[in-house]
Amino acid sequence: MARKKRKEEPDDYNRWIVSYADFITLLFALFAVMYAMSSLNLEKYSAMSTSMVTAFSKLPRSMQTASPVIKTNPNDLRAFPNPDVALGGWEPFDPVELWWASALSSHSPFKPSIDINVDPAQKAGKSEPATAVPSPETIELVKESAKKEMENQEIQRVAEELTKIANDIKDVLGTMIQLGDVSVTQSEQSVSIVINASILFDPGKAKLNANSIRTLSAIARVLAAGGNRIRVEGYTDDMSVNNGLFPSNWELSAHRAATVAHLFNENGIGDGRLTAVGHGQNDPAESNETPEGRAHNRRVIVSILPSKDSHTAEVPPPIQ
Repeated sequence: MARKKRKEEPDDYNRWIVSYADFITLLFALFAVMYAMSSLNLEKYSAMSTSMVTAFSKLPRSMQTASPVIKTNPNDLRAFPNPDVALGGWEPFDPVELWWASALSSHSPFKPSIDINVDPAQKAGKSEPATAVPSPETIELVKESAKKEMENQEIQRVAEELTKIANDIKDVLGTMIQLGDVSVTQSEQSVSIVINASILFDPGKAKLNANSIRTLSAIARVLAAGGNRIRVEGYTDDMSVNNGLFPSNWELSAHRAATVAHLFNENGIGDGRLTAVGHGQNDPAESNETPEGRAHNRRVIVSILPSKDSHTAEVPPPIQ
């Protein structure tokens, strides 16, 4: 019996639709993943990172002897990605957790570089610690920040100290300040006491009178307890000296400044803190054309400056 010939089926030209549908599905999945990555949920991402840190930090027993140890210097703030931890005291942390913290905080200036590879010495049971190495930029950043903080603290300390001194001196010289014979001014780096020379010395002389000794002794008692530097400056008018005691106004002004400095030294202020300067008729406060102006130019200025161990600015110029 003859075998029945099988009827051939016509070709299906729509089979491409299946491949096209698969391609569209994969393309949709790709864009869905890209969209999900573009809008990051920080809470979920943090939870995921915490879970991964927990999972990776639990090493098998066979690897526990070779686990790397991070050795940090407790005096070096730059070894810590979290400055709060460094300020409160140093503590060891897991290398995987440190890596995730660095990755999640890409904006942080602390970018530690840690080698967590296990060398042959560690495999043999000799644990060599890995070291967290800060970048040069981080080192400079921390140095500048620490230096600036120290300078600000020193400036604040000096300002508070000078304010207290100025207030104490104003209390002692209250009556003389009201009469206009003495003025007390304070700047950022000094306190200046401007004393009219007429209440300290007789014309053309450098010997203190009785009233001035009491006044200067009261000032010295205020300054003796501290460690501030004290600069005494003498000034005169432009009138020439007509006696045989001093060749010129330079000698007269310098002798007057030295006389005040000696009295301070006798009242408990160390000579290492004292400086005496004579300016003569230079740097007048007012014009020498009038008797009133010449009277104001004959003066003694006592400047209280920061102590020698202070890191503040340089000594300011004399007040005019």
